Amino acid sequence: MKNKLLMIRDAAFGLAYLHSQNIMHRDLATRNCLYTGEIVKLSDFGMSTYGPQYKLLPTDKAPVRWIAPEVFRTLIYSFPSDTWAFFIMVWEIFNDATEPYAGWDRARVKAEVLKGSRLSIPSTIPNILQELCKKAWNADVSKRPTMHTVASILMKLTTKNDISEKQTNIIASTPKQMSRNTQMNYYRSKSSTSSANKSSLKLKKGSKRSSRRRAKKSRR
Repeated sequence: MKNKLLMIRDAAFGLAYLHSQNIMHRDLATRNCLYTGEIVKLSDFGMSTYGPQYKLLPTDKAPVRWIAPEVFRTLIYSFPSDTWAFFIMVWEIFNDATEPYAGWDRARVKAEVLKGSRLSIPSTIPNILQELCKKAWNADVSKRPTMHTVASILMKLTTKNDISEKQTNIIASTPKQMSRNTQMNYYRSKSSTSSANKSSLKLKKGSKRSSRRRAKKSRR
């Protein structure tokens, strides 16, 4: 659970940064995330465009299972459309990369999403993340939280002992630059994790050297 939350937090910060630079990813999915065991990085920017909107062309390919209802209706992609796709990806992560809407063809996915059907949110997801999913999958784009808000909430969630704590006052707003404090808290958390891993690695190497020395002495 904790590892999945950290993965989601890393991806949220990556997308929040893109949005702060006026860039829409447009192809968010677990298949486009790189995981080193310490950090998740977004990849595959072949469909990325500058915001705040992009009108799909008839020749454009689109990942139907991650598309928001307004894109089906108007062919216009926006930052909130990225937020919708991000939480489809969150669903994937908590379902071990299961394909969204498994068993449905593209036409049925489109029809069901436009009718208001949504993926079933796993009960194992922390309450606050369940609330974020519901808001991110709102048909009204103005009701969806920004990725800045999502990243900030996930930062607080992953630094608390009680990861099931419910958060209120989740709001939607236009993309904005992440606060300096939010960025610094995130990078400090990644730095401390990396340092701990390096220290552990050095300790293991030191133990191996000590074992070799003891083995040599015993041979003498």
